[in-house]
Amino acid sequence: MNGPQSGIFAPRVGIQTELWRALAPNGLPDDLVGFDDDLVGADDFVMPAAQHDAVLWLSGGSYDVIFDEARQAIKALAQIATVADETSSWPYQRYRDLTGFEDGRQITLTQ
Repeated sequence: MNGPQSGIFAPRVGIQTELWRALAPNGLPDDLVGFDDDLVGADDFVMPAAQHDAVLWLSGGSYDVIFDEARQAIKALAQIATVADETSSWPYQRYRDLTGFEDGRQITLTQ
């Protein structure tokens, strides 16, 4: 993302381990597990487990781009999925989250 008006859009999809395994039994390592338990990190920082069947993460350079793409995705998936949770966020100190993690370092974004 290069700025608030950037047209960059970067969707990501996550599928629950158990669901993926049911759809493609040989498609995952045997020891791969879902996010069923909270993760506790440095200084007892807790990231709560938020397991869903699928997660659609939308990232973009402006709120209007994200809004439009989210509405299109919801419409496209309406026959097979419903929105169970919605979380919004903002870029903190460029690419960092509030823990200091710098997102997007290894991701190639295309326009």
